[in-house]
Amino acid sequence: MTHSDTRADFRCETSDGWFVSGLAKAAELGPGPCVLSPLTATLPPGLADMACALPIGDANGQLLAELRSGRPDRWVLAGVFGCDPFRRVDDLVAELCRVGVAAVTNWPTIGLLSGELGSALQHSGFSYGRELELLARSRERGMYVAAVVSTGEQLEQARTCGPDMLIVTPGLAREDAAAMAQQGRRLGEELIPAARSALPDADVRLYLHPLFGAALEPLRSQVEGVVRHAGDHLPE
Repeated sequence: MTHSDTRADFRCETSDGWFVSGLAKAAELGPGPCVLSPLTATLPPGLADMACALPIGDANGQLLAELRSGRPDRWVLAGVFGCDPFRRVDDLVAELCRVGVAAVTNWPTIGLLSGELGSALQHSGFSYGRELELLARSRERGMYVAAVVSTGEQLEQARTCGPDMLIVTPGLAREDAAAMAQQGRRLGEELIPAARSALPDADVRLYLHPLFGAALEPLRSQVEGVVRHAGDHLPE
């Protein structure tokens, strides 16, 4: 299979997408975009957001093990942790190609982390830019690329890897409902319109984070579709 054939193999509809733990669940829930993330899809939403910063498992190890168990469906994106301290970007991309991955995204992402923790990770070499490097290398190998973004700065950075899809996320959930409502308004008034302007040909999706409740529902009309956490009202 050529690189161009690999990228063309990805197809998804505008129906809801999901973060899923396994290929079988992706087959059940498709054909909306399913982000395969065995580690984070089994965690509560708030903890899943922090998975990249906590010593709770090998996200890429679990991902690769699941991918080796069978070929992904046409609507599956491999959720890859781009700042993996134990695997080189080139090695990760080569293995993804070997197991037949057609689409990738940077999930889990350290892009959700700010403040002292975000600065400490950045100082240690764990940066959002490293995640985008993985996406860029994946695109060079012919894969469909989806960039997870939560700020305008990240959107500008993500443009450099030419993403086919943007997954807009509100960021970390807070205890203050008013603060989360403000985050939702920021997405609707700033980030989603900016994404439309910066990448008019990209498929824009919204992570309908369950902890944000109704704060994100009005934004559904501004995007092609949403991506939900696996624990958010899964069908029987």
